[in-house]
Amino acid sequence: MLDVTDARLDVTQLKVTDVKAWLTDDQGDPIAGQRVYFQSSSGRELGTAVTDESGVADLGSVPIELGPGIVDELLQGYDASFAGDATHSGADAHGQIQLAV
Repeated sequence: MLDVTDARLDVTQLKVTDVKAWLTDDQGDPIAGQRVYFQSSSGRELGTAVTDESGVADLGSVPIELGPGIVDELLQGYDASFAGDATHSGADAHGQIQLAV
């Protein structure tokens, strides 16, 4: 199972923060050492992170370049995905990106 946080878009700092996912197995136990991919809902790559011992993949702060439509694009949210491995099935989750004020 993959869960995500709501992220924040800070246009004054030109970054998206709180991009984070939790990966757990069917019993709710964390899955460590697995790569999670993050992208905007329209497919713009945000980055990848590896889950820690708590199953958390924390992308941290993602710098952005402002351009036509980028704010509207990011406010559609982001997707996290885990491809799966020999033991665990793949999983996807969608999170919101909220404008920081």
